[in-house]
Amino acid sequence: MVVLPVSGFLINVKSRTGGSLSASITRPMGNLGGSLGDLVNIIGGGLTESVFDPSEAGIFDGFELWKVSMKPSGRSDFESPGTFIIGMFVTLNLPGHPATIGMTYDTASNTFSGQLLLKSTYQDRLSPTYDELEDLPRGMWMTLPDPPDLRNAGPFSALPRFVPTKLDSASITYTKGSNEAPYEMSFSGSLISDNAAQNSGKVPFPFDWSGMTLEYFRQGTSSGTGDDSVETLSLSTTFELDSISGRFESGTMDLKFISTTDGNGVTSWSLGGSVQYIQLGAIAEFIDPRFKDGVFDVIGQLSLDALEVLYTWDETSSADSAAATSFLFSGTIGFGELKLRFFYQYASADTIQSGKTAASQAKAQDGELNKNLKVLDETEIVDDEEPTWRFDAYLDVGSAGATIGMIADSIVSDASKSLPPFVRDIEIQPPMGSDSGHLVSLHTGKATKKANNSNTLDEGIIFLLNVSLSSVEFSFEQLSFPGSETKRLLRVSVGKLPLLNNLPVVRELPQPWSKLQYMWIPEGGFSRNEVALLNEKLEIESPEHRLFFKPATRDAADKDAPGDPTVLVQGHHFIVVVDNEAILDHVFQPDVPLREPPDAPDEPNESPPGQPVSNAQEKPPAKGSMTKQLGILDVSGLSLQYKNDHLYIFVDATVKLGPISFSLIGFGVGINISKLKLNDLSALGDTSLTDLIDFQLHGMEVSFDNPPILIAGCFYHDVIQRGDQTIDAYRGGIGEYPFQPFRGLILSDVQP
Repeated sequence: MVVLPVSGFLINVKSRTGGSLSASITRPMGNLGGSLGDLVNIIGGGLTESVFDPSEAGIFDGFELWKVSMKPSGRSDFESPGTFIIGMFVTLNLPGHPATIGMTYDTASNTFSGQLLLKSTYQDRLSPTYDELEDLPRGMWMTLPDPPDLRNAGPFSALPRFVPTKLDSASITYTKGSNEAPYEMSFSGSLISDNAAQNSGKVPFPFDWSGMTLEYFRQGTSSGTGDDSVETLSLSTTFELDSISGRFESGTMDLKFISTTDGNGVTSWSLGGSVQYIQLGAIAEFIDPRFKDGVFDVIGQLSLDALEVLYTWDETSSADSAAATSFLFSGTIGFGELKLRFFYQYASADTIQSGKTAASQAKAQDGELNKNLKVLDETEIVDDEEPTWRFDAYLDVGSAGATIGMIADSIVSDASKSLPPFVRDIEIQPPMGSDSGHLVSLHTGKATKKANNSNTLDEGIIFLLNVSLSSVEFSFEQLSFPGSETKRLLRVSVGKLPLLNNLPVVRELPQPWSKLQYMWIPEGGFSRNEVALLNEKLEIESPEHRLFFKPATRDAADKDAPGDPTVLVQGHHFIVVVDNEAILDHVFQPDVPLREPPDAPDEPNESPPGQPVSNAQEKPPAKGSMTKQLGILDVSGLSLQYKNDHLYIFVDATVKLGPISFSLIGFGVGINISKLKLNDLSALGDTSLTDLIDFQLHGMEVSFDNPPILIAGCFYHDVIQRGDQTIDAYRGGIGEYPFQPFRGLILSDVQP
């Protein structure tokens, strides 16, 4: 190394093994050093003192030259020395804490960059790559400060006490402007805390606040005055989500405190965060521990395409502990290709009563984005000492739809394997580009019921999913209480029958019911009180969503709770509703869904791969009484039966034509629903599709009632199976009054 003194500066030329060459300029400290003008004359290249002087009112002052490094353009081309890196010391005016910044100016990019100089961070002498020409001037290290605490500096004073504010390191970039163009300055650093904050509130707040990243941006105005500058300040960190069980996809949440200043100069902070592509089970640490297992059973598997977080906290607390008062998680849930916007609220009773929850703030800030957000209110507070929470989701955008089977699988693993194809394959196609409102909604919250033989209350989880799009009406309900089995049911409303004509005797069959629902209860059953609990929540959104059951349901006696009988038993149901009353409940076992081809060769008696497997037992028809006038029909009874992929609808009805009346016995219409979707039966109106419908008539009674003459007769057709032989048998008779008590023809077991 060769050192040449020139005009109060030292020009250092260093060569290394291999032929590399570098040069730098240093300035002796004190009065022996040259001036800025001397440095400009040495460097040349049209530089002026004002170009590399970063002084800016209210930001930088105390300029002191440190060093100059040269980037040669070539190994031997001293005609064009290349660019220079000019190092200096400046004071950054942090409110209440002036900080020394080691800054450099790059003549190639015309930008300043530097870092905060602290005793704890500047230890270059101990580095294996230590370069004496890059060292601090003699005696300066002793003047460097310890990490400053910004707790009482400017906007930091409004931060919650648990947020770290000790500035451990920082870097800075600065672009100097002109009178016409504003300057820009960005400042990033790390904040640390000696004591990790502990959550002292009732709202889950499982974050690590031992360290954060500080980001500060300031932009001057064209006037060049600091008073009109634009400032943004944020504190950020990352938090690893933990599903605890490990069975859900987790991710990293980015958290950020953002500072805002109102027109009166009052600064406030809001805490937000975001994460992408996780499952809802990943937010385990934000669920009330008492209900964690129940919530995961319901929504843990749902995929989250995007998640945003907003928190509020106790601003009156002076302790360093974290005391969150409410939060709002919002984002997008994926059901296959169907997207729902969801809201998960959690708040203390006091915060709900004050109307200052995170949800209420989000609603006020962006009412259009959060138009379906229903903020928790006082009516949902069960206990003033306990927080309240609720989970809701609504259709967000119209897109390619999902099937009911796909949605069921996203809630309960392999649920679609138990659903018959006429339900499983129903497609949900939301309207494209339209306001969908509450056509798809999902709700999860706390539920309470009286414990068996006790006046105490059990707290559990209730889950409600409702889809009402076009011709699809589908819902999924679940109840989960600690110490008891989780109960689930799935419902699909059957589409309206088209007007069936050309029927025997009656010619036309109008709609025989107000509502027909398919229902699947995979395990257990629902008691009367549990149905009432579900209906209490279902009817909040619409009375049309309520559950129906027939009070005299088969197997209604419940040995464990005789005072609260089971009214909806396990299995597959067809429930007929007439005038808001369930008149029958047909419980059946459908043909199982299509099977995967077996690995081993088929056994001789095994059904071919891909074919439905027939039921071992056939349920008898379920009959319900009703009184209804349908055109010329007086209906007195309605029966349903499912067998051989057909849904049979039997009607007991009387046709009156003056004094003549025809009573239909066992008149039925069989619908081949294996070739239909349960929500859309419109294909039945196509007369060319004769394989979709077949008709049955067991018998008929005819009477002529015109006093003093009364003539009555009956005729029945039975199909009898005797061994391998099928016998069609006919029975009937006719009588008259008043000529003889009974005289007529009787047919019995006549074979054709």
